Amino acid sequence: MYKFLAKHGQLAAFGLGAVIILIFFGSVFSGLTDFNALPEERQGETTIFDFGLWASIILTVLTVVVAILFGLYYMITHPKGALVGIIGLGVIAVMFIILYSTAAPDTGTLAAKIEEFKIGDTTSKLITGALGTGVILTIVAFASFVITEIINIFK
Repeated sequence: MYKFLAKHGQLAAFGLGAVIILIFFGSVFSGLTDFNALPEERQGETTIFDFGLWASIILTVLTVVVAILFGLYYMITHPKGALVGIIGLGVIAVMFIILYSTAAPDTGTLAAKIEEFKIGDTTSKLITGALGTGVILTIVAFASFVITEIINIFK
Protein backbone atom coordinates (compact mmCIF):
# COMPACT_ATOMS: atom_id res chain seq x y z
CA MET A 1 0.00 0.00 0.00
CA TYR A 2 2.80 2.39 0.91
CA LYS A 3 4.60 1.84 -2.40
CA PHE A 4 1.36 2.44 -4.31
CA LEU A 5 0.65 5.67 -2.41
CA ALA A 6 4.24 6.83 -2.76
CA LYS A 7 4.07 6.31 -6.51
CA HIS A 8 0.45 7.22 -7.31
CA GLY A 9 -0.84 8.96 -4.15
CA GLN A 10 -0.97 12.49 -5.51
CA LEU A 11 -2.64 11.37 -8.71
CA ALA A 12 -5.20 9.31 -6.76
CA ALA A 13 -5.95 12.25 -4.43
CA PHE A 14 -6.29 14.64 -7.36
CA GLY A 15 -8.55 12.18 -9.19
CA LEU A 16 -10.76 11.65 -6.14
CA GLY A 17 -11.01 15.40 -5.64
CA ALA A 18 -11.91 15.94 -9.29
CA VAL A 19 -14.62 13.26 -9.17
CA ILE A 20 -16.13 14.77 -6.00
CA ILE A 21 -16.08 18.25 -7.54
CA LEU A 22 -17.77 16.98 -10.71
CA ILE A 23 -20.48 15.22 -8.69
CA PHE A 24 -20.99 18.34 -6.57
CA PHE A 25 -21.24 20.67 -9.57
CA GLY A 26 -23.57 18.22 -11.30
CA SER A 27 -25.92 18.14 -8.32
CA VAL A 28 -25.81 21.91 -7.88
CA PHE A 29 -26.33 22.78 -11.54
CA SER A 30 -29.15 20.25 -11.92
CA GLY A 31 -31.10 21.93 -9.09
CA LEU A 32 -30.01 25.51 -9.64
CA THR A 33 -33.21 26.54 -11.42
CA ASP A 34 -35.36 25.27 -8.54
CA PHE A 35 -33.02 26.92 -6.03
CA ASN A 36 -33.27 30.30 -7.75
CA ALA A 37 -37.09 29.95 -7.92
CA LEU A 38 -37.33 29.68 -4.13
CA PRO A 39 -37.97 32.87 -2.15
CA GLU A 40 -34.79 34.18 -0.55
CA GLU A 41 -35.91 33.35 2.99
CA ARG A 42 -36.47 29.67 2.01
CA GLN A 43 -33.18 29.19 0.13
CA GLY A 44 -31.46 28.27 3.40
CA GLU A 45 -33.72 25.20 3.69
CA THR A 46 -32.46 23.64 0.46
CA THR A 47 -30.25 20.55 0.43
CA ILE A 48 -28.60 21.37 -2.90
CA PHE A 49 -25.19 21.98 -1.32
CA ASP A 50 -25.25 19.11 1.19
CA PHE A 51 -23.14 16.70 -0.87
CA GLY A 52 -20.29 19.20 -1.19
CA LEU A 53 -20.38 20.08 2.49
CA TRP A 54 -20.46 16.45 3.64
CA ALA A 55 -17.76 15.43 1.18
CA SER A 56 -15.52 18.23 2.50
CA ILE A 57 -16.16 17.28 6.12
CA ILE A 58 -15.57 13.56 5.51
CA LEU A 59 -12.37 14.16 3.53
CA THR A 60 -11.05 16.55 6.19
CA VAL A 61 -11.73 14.07 9.00
CA LEU A 62 -10.24 11.22 6.94
CA THR A 63 -7.14 13.30 6.24
CA VAL A 64 -6.63 14.12 9.92
CA VAL A 65 -7.10 10.48 10.96
CA VAL A 66 -4.70 9.18 8.29
CA ALA A 67 -2.11 11.85 9.14
CA ILE A 68 -2.25 10.90 12.82
CA LEU A 69 -2.04 7.17 12.04
CA PHE A 70 0.92 7.60 9.68
CA GLY A 71 2.61 9.86 12.24
CA LEU A 72 2.17 7.24 14.96
CA TYR A 73 3.37 4.50 12.60
CA TYR A 74 6.51 6.54 11.80
CA MET A 75 7.15 7.24 15.47
CA ILE A 76 6.89 3.54 16.31
CA THR A 77 9.03 2.31 13.40
CA HIS A 78 11.62 5.14 13.55
CA PRO A 79 11.88 6.30 17.18
CA LYS A 80 15.26 8.03 16.76
CA GLY A 81 14.06 10.03 13.76
CA ALA A 82 10.83 10.93 15.55
CA LEU A 83 12.70 12.22 18.59
CA VAL A 84 13.34 15.61 16.96
CA GLY A 85 9.63 16.00 16.20
CA ILE A 86 8.63 14.99 19.72
CA ILE A 87 11.08 17.50 21.19
CA GLY A 88 9.70 20.17 18.85
CA LEU A 89 6.13 19.44 19.96
CA GLY A 90 7.29 19.59 23.56
CA VAL A 91 8.89 23.01 23.01
CA ILE A 92 5.68 24.27 21.39
CA ALA A 93 3.60 22.89 24.29
CA VAL A 94 5.86 24.56 26.88
CA MET A 95 5.71 27.85 24.94
CA PHE A 96 1.90 27.66 24.87
CA ILE A 97 1.72 26.88 28.60
CA ILE A 98 3.97 29.85 29.40
CA LEU A 99 1.89 32.20 27.23
CA TYR A 100 -1.36 30.80 28.67
CA SER A 101 -0.09 31.21 32.25
CA THR A 102 1.11 34.77 31.75
CA ALA A 103 -2.01 35.98 29.89
CA ALA A 104 -3.41 39.03 31.65
CA PRO A 105 -7.07 40.03 31.73
CA ASP A 106 -7.94 42.15 28.73
CA THR A 107 -8.78 45.83 29.06
CA GLY A 108 -10.27 48.54 26.88
CA THR A 109 -12.31 47.78 23.78
CA LEU A 110 -11.22 44.14 23.79
CA ALA A 111 -12.66 43.70 27.28
CA ALA A 112 -15.97 45.09 26.01
CA LYS A 113 -16.02 42.55 23.15
CA ILE A 114 -15.17 39.73 25.56
CA GLU A 115 -18.06 40.80 27.75
CA GLU A 116 -20.39 41.16 24.75
CA PHE A 117 -19.69 37.63 23.51
CA LYS A 118 -19.61 36.19 27.05
CA ILE A 119 -16.10 34.75 26.74
CA GLY A 120 -14.82 33.36 30.02
CA ASP A 121 -11.38 33.96 31.53
CA THR A 122 -10.15 30.47 30.63
CA THR A 123 -11.24 30.80 27.01
CA SER A 124 -9.67 34.26 26.80
CA LYS A 125 -6.38 32.88 28.13
CA LEU A 126 -6.55 29.97 25.64
CA ILE A 127 -7.04 32.42 22.78
CA THR A 128 -4.18 34.61 23.98
CA GLY A 129 -1.86 31.60 24.36
CA ALA A 130 -2.78 30.19 20.95
CA LEU A 131 -2.36 33.52 19.17
CA GLY A 132 0.96 34.19 20.89
CA THR A 133 2.22 30.71 20.01
CA GLY A 134 1.10 31.15 16.40
CA VAL A 135 2.85 34.53 16.11
CA ILE A 136 6.09 33.17 17.58
CA LEU A 137 6.03 30.11 15.29
CA THR A 138 5.40 32.37 12.27
CA ILE A 139 8.39 34.55 13.20
CA VAL A 140 10.58 31.46 13.73
CA ALA A 141 9.50 30.00 10.37
CA PHE A 142 10.21 33.26 8.54
CA ALA A 143 13.57 33.71 10.26
CA SER A 144 14.62 30.13 9.50
CA PHE A 145 13.61 30.60 5.86
CA VAL A 146 15.73 33.75 5.57
CA ILE A 147 18.71 32.24 7.41
CA THR A 148 18.57 29.06 5.31
CA GLU A 149 18.52 31.05 2.09
CA ILE A 150 21.47 33.18 3.23
CA ILE A 151 23.42 30.01 4.07
CA ASN A 152 22.55 28.54 0.66
CA ILE A 153 23.94 31.62 -1.07
CA PHE A 154 27.40 30.91 0.34
CA LYS A 155 27.39 27.19 -0.45
